[in-house]
Amino acid sequence: MKSVYANKSCTVLNMDRSIFPATDKSLIRQAMLLLPVPMIMVNQDNLICYVNQQAELLMAQSQVNMLGKQWFDIVSLCDQAGQSIMLPPMAMKQSTRLPDNRGWWMLGSETGKQIPVQLSVASIDDPAAQKHYGFAVVFYEMSDIQQLVERLLHQCSHDYLTGLVNRSVFESRLARAVDNSATGMSSHALMFLDMDNFKTINDSYGHKAGDALLQNIARVFRSIIRDRDTLARFGGDEFALLLEHCNLAHAMETANLLRMALQESPLYWHGETIKSDVSIGMVMIGHTSPSPDTLLLQADAACYMAKKQIWKHIHVYRQGDAASVFTSGKVSQEGLHPLSFDFVGEDNAKRDTNTKKNA
Repeated sequence: MKSVYANKSCTVLNMDRSIFPATDKSLIRQAMLLLPVPMIMVNQDNLICYVNQQAELLMAQSQVNMLGKQWFDIVSLCDQAGQSIMLPPMAMKQSTRLPDNRGWWMLGSETGKQIPVQLSVASIDDPAAQKHYGFAVVFYEMSDIQQLVERLLHQCSHDYLTGLVNRSVFESRLARAVDNSATGMSSHALMFLDMDNFKTINDSYGHKAGDALLQNIARVFRSIIRDRDTLARFGGDEFALLLEHCNLAHAMETANLLRMALQESPLYWHGETIKSDVSIGMVMIGHTSPSPDTLLLQADAACYMAKKQIWKHIHVYRQGDAASVFTSGKVSQEGLHPLSFDFVGEDNAKRDTNTKKNA
């Protein structure tokens, strides 16, 4: 092999007959057979003419089954969006879609498994004879890297303890819901949930019990909400819940179900039964709603009011809550504004129900 040089994602191999005479073809084949990476060679008509052992393992097919077949009959590639890649090796040479170290394609195998791969394409030429014989395609399996990337992305977007999405993801979805509600076509509900007496439980039973309790709470809450809803842990014993395309009545029903389910699902810890409850602050999101940051402050203020009203545990944000919270020093009053809704809490919801009954 006289020279090997890279041109974008393609390598050109110039074969020197003085180094590799025809009588040594078996030696060359043996060397290629022992390559630690999968390699498939095709001729100028894209017929497969060589497959090494690693390629057999990757494709989950025998060499006998692949030899003489068209490239597209054996190699099925698609991008990460699922779009098929119908490029023969020759076209890959100039393609800007050939993945580099920042991405990969998905390779289908006989087992039905999709395998992430990067490709390196080599043109096999004999300059002395001025002949082109075909292409060699080397496959680099990226499964380990893909798993690492997915694990890192998950860690960046989820709470390590409960597996729930984190605040950053939640705020992004909340912003999307606020934009959606601005059209006036749909309403949503935002809840702030704070566990009652969690510090006492943590101090009495230890931090491991506290962690187990938070995991139990997350499991219980997930069993109640819809797949389209977003539950996040904001830190400590605080959670946030976004109910998309939800009216006040459904939001109140969900809040009550969350409390009931939590009360019926205590944590059993080393022979002890640890019961928990939650205070829930709620704010409805409509076309006149303020910014996501302000909505979070309003939900937090409503949650504080719910904790003060021990017999209720659920409070819908209304005018005056911000002033009460500000007076207590709980949060800053800046940015808190009452919502312009026809209803302002539980009292109006009950009044609507009574009106229907009397109608």
